Amino acid sequence: MSDSEAEEDARIDQLFAFVADHTKDGEFTAVPEFVALLDKLGTEDAIVLGGMCFDPALVRAHFVTMAALDPGSALSEGVNQRHALLKACVPTGEESPGRALLAALEAYAARVCEDKQVQLEGFDATLKALWEWDVASEDTIRAWQADGKSAAQFGVKPEDAEVLREKGAAFLEWLEAGEE
Repeated sequence: MSDSEAEEDARIDQLFAFVADHTKDGEFTAVPEFVALLDKLGTEDAIVLGGMCFDPALVRAHFVTMAALDPGSALSEGVNQRHALLKACVPTGEESPGRALLAALEAYAARVCEDKQVQLEGFDATLKALWEWDVASEDTIRAWQADGKSAAQFGVKPEDAEVLREKGAAFLEWLEAGEE
């Protein structure tokens, strides 16, 4: 079974259908309602990329990325398009949910997207979009960057995590250059 065919939790289908039903001309129109549905469905005993996951923040982040993003499009474009939804699902100022979102996006790029190499190579643009839209703070990105195993529970291979950390380093260098 390929990564894109890995068994997933049925709640993702409900969330995906909700996003599809509330998207008009590419614009998602029901962020608070999505968050309420996500809260109602819960995150207990979730199937994530073919395995059980018991970490509520990781499950929540995975559910959101799977429901809100298009695996055939550039991840950075998806973040730019769905930033309000991603931000609403990650409590402001909370590092753990932010790191969980980055881990879920890491797994999405490495295991779910149709063109893995393009997603891995463009991950710095994804981090930039997350930072520009205040979905992930610089500190959260730095914490993710320092933890090469943050998406190990999602089955991300070490070599893919390494490529993503290289892209993270490129983004952080860009950010530091702008601060000087």
